[in-house]
Amino acid sequence: MTLREALLNIHRDPHWWQKVGIGGAPALTGVGIPWSVGTVTVSLDNALKGFSYPLPPWNDWGTRYIIGVFTQLLDLVFFGFPLLIMALFACCALAISTMSSNPAVTDWVVLITTGIIVALELMLFTLSIRPIGRLIFLTEGRVEDAMSMRPLHEALGPGTRNMYFRARLQSLPIYLPILLWFILQSSFPGLWIVGLLILWLSLSTLFYAHLVVVQLYATANKS
Repeated sequence: MTLREALLNIHRDPHWWQKVGIGGAPALTGVGIPWSVGTVTVSLDNALKGFSYPLPPWNDWGTRYIIGVFTQLLDLVFFGFPLLIMALFACCALAISTMSSNPAVTDWVVLITTGIIVALELMLFTLSIRPIGRLIFLTEGRVEDAMSMRPLHEALGPGTRNMYFRARLQSLPIYLPILLWFILQSSFPGLWIVGLLILWLSLSTLFYAHLVVVQLYATANKS
């Protein structure tokens, strides 16, 4: 499946634009983020099952919220824990460099730690660790496998490496509008209403991007 085909698959739902617009609103509160994540996960499950409309209907919001909470726990294993480990390392290194009374050492510690964190997160994003973990959970129902090193093995496997990497490359253009929204938001620093509107549009665009991306990974998993 190409990016264009994934977009058309989403647009087959006659109510896709309402679902996308509303889907970004819960994330504005922070508390509603699991609902948006759960909706994307259910959409991935629908795509894996071959439903004609991958977007889930407007029902069973509570279950979708619980699914989102659990999905975020899966994401935390691969994205949150590395950040916590590097943050702990940075605190220890900063404490040591502060005792040395050398500002240059402190600057280098901050720079190196930040570089490692960014490189690690980019590597996990490029290898598609998060969607692979979700695919394992949805297709096999084995939570322990989804939270183990298996997603990394799947991402680097000789039979699946090119498949998932191609899906990631195809998904990159869909994230460009999100960057444009955030750049536009910085142009209105004093107008909080405009900033809130742009933030909502940014989150809705991100929600839309995730819905499209899971179509690509569902197809990659089937192949």
